[in-house]
Amino acid sequence: MKRYSRETKGGSYSPSFLTMYLDSSENFEHLIEGERLSDISEALFLHEYIHLLQDLTTLSGVSNIAIVADYMKWAINITKSGELKVPCIPAEKDGYNLYPNAQL
Repeated sequence: MKRYSRETKGGSYSPSFLTMYLDSSENFEHLIEGERLSDISEALFLHEYIHLLQDLTTLSGVSNIAIVADYMKWAINITKSGELKVPCIPAEKDGYNLYPNAQL
């Protein structure tokens, strides 16, 4: 699933789980309390937060989340049937646009 994450120096954002990773030792809870962080940490947070907003508010972002969710549901279902092979790449016979989306 690495190919779906957006990475920058110091942080990353994963659209399928709506999570941000910020490589900083500062406490980001200070943002809620109204205290200031260093300029670099604020810029890093803002950059990754914009990715989150793009995924939640644009057609492209919501589409990407849907594609990743479909892939994850498919992978879970084949795991239940005992057929999981790594790497887990969809074939044309799997349907549901999994194969074309994987090719993109």
